[in-house]
Amino acid sequence: MVSISKTSVIFRIVAISVLGLVLLGLVWYCAWRYLVVISDVNQLVVKNPILATQKPIDVERLNEDYLSQSSQIITEYLAVASSTNPNLAVLSHTAQASLLNLTLPAQYKARHLAEVLLLGEIADLISNGNPKNADKKINDLRQLFEKN
Repeated sequence: MVSISKTSVIFRIVAISVLGLVLLGLVWYCAWRYLVVISDVNQLVVKNPILATQKPIDVERLNEDYLSQSSQIITEYLAVASSTNPNLAVLSHTAQASLLNLTLPAQYKARHLAEVLLLGEIADLISNGNPKNADKKINDLRQLFEKN
């Protein structure tokens, strides 16, 4: 028969061994996760480096490009909208999407937002069968465009 003191010593040895194995496994897991994260970060940096050699943004060029492109979109929209039987809903959505694809300088946010929202309202009014209010919104867009 095994004495109580031997049982408690054996139990302690087994408990300490199990605890040691669990701690060792935890250390190995943490080291493995650390290496995986480091590897992922290195791959992201290689794929998408933040280059110190990137050219700074030419704000004046950005302004000029935005103004010319947005003016062209609105001019074409107003020209087609004033022609006979245009599909204003599709035309408005197309012009709105074109404006949303432009790179926007900060100083033109209010103007850009107004144009995009007016085009959306025009498309909604036409889709809901309210062409008179859509004509008013087209005139609002024309006035906004001519003002700027």
